[in-house]
Amino acid sequence: MGARKDLSVSYSRLTQEEVEAFCIQWGIGLKYNPVAPSCDKSIDHCPPRSIALY
Repeated sequence: MGARKDLSVSYSRLTQEEVEAFCIQWGIGLKYNPVAPSCDKSIDHCPPRSIALY
């Protein structure tokens, strides 16, 4: 039940290549410029005009 409360301490470990492979697998166009977050950014600090997927 604490998953939402843990977003500020959850970090991605995906590489850029893994993000792109995920997008291709799930039909998310690379035209949207998917970007792997840096290892020190949590999902609750998504850049403006971006969508965070987890």
